[in-house]
Amino acid sequence: MPTGLALRPAIGAQRGAVLRCLDSIPALADDPISALRDDRVDDQNPALFDDRQQKPSAPPPPPAPVDGRDARLPPPGTVLTRAFKGTQHRVTVREEGIEYDGQLHRSLSSVAKLITGTAWNGFTFFGLKDGSSKAVTS
Repeated sequence: MPTGLALRPAIGAQRGAVLRCLDSIPALADDPISALRDDRVDDQNPALFDDRQQKPSAPPPPPAPVDGRDARLPPPGTVLTRAFKGTQHRVTVREEGIEYDGQLHRSLSSVAKLITGTAWNGFTFFGLKDGSSKAVTS
């Protein structure tokens, strides 16, 4: 069957939608904002279709650093452990940064990238983001 004949039913099905769009063009010329606004209201969620209602507020910003330190980090001296590919990795939180394998790093993310070879969120990698602490204070 030639390709043109196979597409004929699909084109016919779309013809009605195209004609409805063409019919709405004069309304756009008169008042483009009102013509585009969808004034339907959903009984379960009225804000779903009404863009005139106030948008939900953004999540709160992360805590401000205390003395140049990320406030999300555990206190200095805390040892975080993570098993990765059969090896146990231990990092120590210091005032100056994160100590791993005898070297000081700026962030948990940089240590996670060093361990895995790919970019990770350090808090997620070391289990501090989901509330399940893998931290051991020494």
